[in-house]
Amino acid sequence: MPDFWPLPNQLMDCGSFSVCLIDERFECEYIYRDFLLQSTEEDYELRVKIISSTYWPDACSPLKASFNLVNTIRKLRISNTLNSPIVDHDLFGGHRAG
Repeated sequence: MPDFWPLPNQLMDCGSFSVCLIDERFECEYIYRDFLLQSTEEDYELRVKIISSTYWPDACSPLKASFNLVNTIRKLRISNTLNSPIVDHDLFGGHRAG
């Protein structure tokens, strides 16, 4: 089975666009991945940041855990000079985050 996304700095051909993982870093409760999506048909590219939350707040989690997640996203949006989309999901890609 192929990987969900490419290894760092390798292009993954997805038909009308290609995907490149340009940065990946691991921090306490989050994994940050920056991608570059490039159209193969037009002169267009888009950077996207995906944050995988290793500790997704549950109903029984302390309220502080939810605020930490919201504040992390807010800080990223403020520092996002490229105005690129930011996607956040739980560690399993939407199992609880949906």
